[in-house]
Amino acid sequence: MQSSYGIGGIEIKPQTSESVTEISPNRTLFVEQFTEGSPLIPELVSHLHDLASVFDYYQPQVQVTYTDAAGRPINEELAFRQLSDFGKNGIIAQSNFLAAMSRERDLYLQVLRHVSSNKILQSALSSPDARLALLQAVSHLKALL
Repeated sequence: MQSSYGIGGIEIKPQTSESVTEISPNRTLFVEQFTEGSPLIPELVSHLHDLASVFDYYQPQVQVTYTDAAGRPINEELAFRQLSDFGKNGIIAQSNFLAAMSRERDLYLQVLRHVSSNKILQSALSSPDARLALLQAVSHLKALL
């Protein structure tokens, strides 16, 4: 399949089973070098015929530094062995830090859903006295746990 582009450019798409979809305009693309250093002399590699062989040959990986809530740096290494490793779930699965943040986010969303759907809890949170009593009860339960 060929597509025509502006000043005579033509894209020729290979007939392969792998598919890479276009990034939708409401997404952000993060670009990072996925190897530690650039090669001094570029090499021509012609025996790679599919994505699996490309990943096996180059074995891309990158050192990433995150900053936690206390401002401490957290270093992790991400390795990419297939296209799904570049997605949100693929990166979270490799990172203990991001997995913990994802679990915390899920818990906050769950609490938010409960608060927004529970009328009794909403009325308790709207009254200052009831809110204080609820906070004391939660603190007591936390101490028991």
